[in-house]
Amino acid sequence: MVWAKGLWTNGITQFPEACENLAIKVAGGRVGMRVMVTSEKSHAQISADRIARKGWTNVIVNVGDATNISSWRLVAPGGLDRHMKFTPFADSSVDSAISLDACYHFNTRQKFLKLCASKLKTGGLLSLSDIILGSAKLSALDRIFLRIFVIGTGVPMVNLVRLSEYEDDIKTAGFVNVEIEDVTDNVFGGLASFIRDRDTEFRHLLNWRRWLQYRVMRHFLEWVIAKGVLRFVVTKASYE
Repeated sequence: MVWAKGLWTNGITQFPEACENLAIKVAGGRVGMRVMVTSEKSHAQISADRIARKGWTNVIVNVGDATNISSWRLVAPGGLDRHMKFTPFADSSVDSAISLDACYHFNTRQKFLKLCASKLKTGGLLSLSDIILGSAKLSALDRIFLRIFVIGTGVPMVNLVRLSEYEDDIKTAGFVNVEIEDVTDNVFGGLASFIRDRDTEFRHLLNWRRWLQYRVMRHFLEWVIAKGVLRFVVTKASYE
């Protein structure tokens, strides 16, 4: 199951619209050449095909490790993967670096922040949607559940830090004017409500394994909110 959550505001009740809403909040309406990278080959291919159908020529899709530009490979539409290496950006040449619902997965977040700092122009924008630890003190059982989440989603434990350390890490990488907005209730809460409201529908439409996955996700999100275990944030900063 893709760990995508969306931003459930402005009366949104459908999953695709919620995901688009989060993307707009993080990425905004910036113009110019766009370079995308994902570690998932299937996601890269779907994106390349959709972009081609739209006729957009200013978007380049890559598959690779976001923290290592030398691993990036260009992905062409129609399944014609060219296996061509992406030509790395020159240092101090990029206007903005955006990570949509992925930064907490990187190995490590700090490595990604340093890469962004090296490529951004002075005054360049860093914009992330991210997951950090909440302020609640966790019981031994809570820590076990959190460890299951980390193992199941492939999130490096080193990335799960509390707000103060998270902000310090961003500043240490060279960023200023750091703004961190907590949107947990409108992300985790919204997705949990979406799944709960469609439980009967999912039970009839999906096989039992997939239905059970959604049930587990819903209960996990409700636990996260009730216990204050994790926070979902939108972060913006500029490179100095």
